[in-house]
Amino acid sequence: MNLSQKKFAIPGDPKFPLNNMYSKPRNTVEADEMRNYMMQMRQECSTRLIDLIWPSSNVGGNQTSPSKWWICFARRKFLNIQLNEVDIY
Repeated sequence: MNLSQKKFAIPGDPKFPLNNMYSKPRNTVEADEMRNYMMQMRQECSTRLIDLIWPSSNVGGNQTSPSKWWICFARRKFLNIQLNEVDIY
């Protein structure tokens, strides 16, 4: 199981880092829809970012190094908020 499929906070949860930017779901159906949407978004973003960070990572047996232009953002905060989900639940 990868991180995109683990349980994560959604708007309205106390641990969601961007609560002031999103309204919380009105009911459980809306919460489930939002969780499914965000899970799909996380999976798609991770798939696309891998292709950007490690372009042609194993073409012809040649190992390429990660792109320095994307790796520099690995430890930065977004809007001065830590967005990683270590020990959220």
